[in-house]
Amino acid sequence: MNLWFEPTYVVELVADAKIDFRRVRQDRVVASDLHEDLPLVRADRNTMAAVLHRPMSKVADHSPGTSEIRVSTWREGAEVVLSVAGRLDLGPGVTPPRRSLEMSSSGDPSGGTDHESCSLGLTLSKETVEAHGGRFRVENDAAGRCKRFIFTLPVAL
Repeated sequence: MNLWFEPTYVVELVADAKIDFRRVRQDRVVASDLHEDLPLVRADRNTMAAVLHRPMSKVADHSPGTSEIRVSTWREGAEVVLSVAGRLDLGPGVTPPRRSLEMSSSGDPSGGTDHESCSLGLTLSKETVEAHGGRFRVENDAAGRCKRFIFTLPVAL
């Protein structure tokens, strides 16, 4: 994976991802809760916009058509946190088993094509975020359905 790291504003990452998302999903509203005073992060801007786009697509695919997708940001220590959530509690939800984030690029032989696609996209997102020095995780509700996607990026020095 060839990455070009540069100090990047998180607000710009989110704006890029929203523009890309709107090109393919004009039917969905993406709301933002962005802290404007966040420090710069160390990131490959284009790659991270694509990483942010993947969870937005998963939320759109697995939530009611009229519900909004919410992107939030905040700072935790030496990291900036990005969160993508939606009304997954009203729709069929995403059921990302633990193996989704551990699956190899060859796919999960026990799942169907939709599961493999979801898992592979999440796996690529996780690997990309980790290559940036961050962390990627999926938070589930009590029923085991995806509640939100969260990833971190290190603050640029």
